[in-house]
Amino acid sequence: MKLENKQYYQELIKDENLETYLTTREGSLDWMINKGPLKNQVVIDMEQVHSNDIFEVNMMPRSCNRETVVCVDGLITKLKNVFLVVRTADCMPVIVYHPKSIIAVVHAGRKGTEECILYKALENIKERFNIFDGFKIWFGPAICNNCYQIDKKDNIYYDLVGQNKRQLAQAIDINKSTITYSNMCTCCKNDVFYSYRKEGQNAGRIYSIVKMD
Repeated sequence: MKLENKQYYQELIKDENLETYLTTREGSLDWMINKGPLKNQVVIDMEQVHSNDIFEVNMMPRSCNRETVVCVDGLITKLKNVFLVVRTADCMPVIVYHPKSIIAVVHAGRKGTEECILYKALENIKERFNIFDGFKIWFGPAICNNCYQIDKKDNIYYDLVGQNKRQLAQAIDINKSTITYSNMCTCCKNDVFYSYRKEGQNAGRIYSIVKMD
């Protein structure tokens, strides 16, 4: 990833047909839309309710440049010149791209991961578009296993990243696709990213963003 300035990274997936961004604590989606590289662009984000529901965006917003899809945690589209957005603060953001003009974003928190949202998204793409390999997939910053204790009494930790890696391997042949891992923990690097585990209700959100040109 290339740090463009303190507000966002870019080039999350290296491909001439993609435009990708990841905000930091210094940035925000509002700034990206009002003053940054998303200004005057079509932006579609999600309500994100920790489900495994996925929505295919097949038409441009009719009334404005920004639209929020309710009750979903994954978006897929073949539309060009549309920014898809996923917001996180310890959960796993995933961007999926295929050269046959398909992009997707996935919000994989613990609940969504346990309900196999990433696997479901990839199966959806495979069945809907008859595509089985040649993907470019990016795993964004998320809380690491050492920071994600889910049971203090029995000292149990949850491996969010590892669980999503397993779903990825179950859905596709990773040797026939290009997988990029940010390998950054939002909790360990709380000076750069927001972390719900560290900050609780006061935590802001980081945004992972993708568009096909």
